Amino acid sequence: MANIYERNIPERIATFIQFAEKNPDFSTIFIVTSSDDEGLTYWIDSYDENGADHHIAKRDLIQFCEADMGGSHFCFWDDGQGKSLDEMPVVVAGNEGDFPIVARNFDELLSLMSLGEELYLHGDEASCCNFDGSTQEPEFFEFLTFLEKTLNITPLKTADEGNAIITQARLAFLDEFNLWVNKALKGVDSENQK
Repeated sequence: MANIYERNIPERIATFIQFAEKNPDFSTIFIVTSSDDEGLTYWIDSYDENGADHHIAKRDLIQFCEADMGGSHFCFWDDGQGKSLDEMPVVVAGNEGDFPIVARNFDELLSLMSLGEELYLHGDEASCCNFDGSTQEPEFFEFLTFLEKTLNITPLKTADEGNAIITQARLAFLDEFNLWVNKALKGVDSENQK
């Protein structure tokens, strides 16, 4: 199973990981995945359809951090285009089998995280919930300051802004991603079915 520590980590991601390590309480939801976390391996292996070639999924999904408190993970998807980690699309491997594309790149993922809420997952779709900040710890607001001052990312204010990011990611990658899912997780080679 590929994890982020087995790749060249771009500076922006390394900077975020350093922040998360120094401020572990910035979120009870978004916890950077350790190098030995087997959650995604279990998730991939739970797909047992048509003799799927799971080594493709284990090679192309790079688990990054927990997406919710129920065991879902944000993963970078290596779409084979030679992108660095921070340029790769981001998907959620949901704990109930959901598998939506949520961001076109790392910066968009951090923007979604700035809402401070879990994404609502439903199948291959995701959406943001409104956030009023009332349930967040003070460390979360340090995260928002970190985004603005260190990474030059303006935190989102509304769920609609987050949903726009998700929509753009789906428009950019959904068809290609569905072909990949069919091959890597469902054992269906769409190119041979034409």
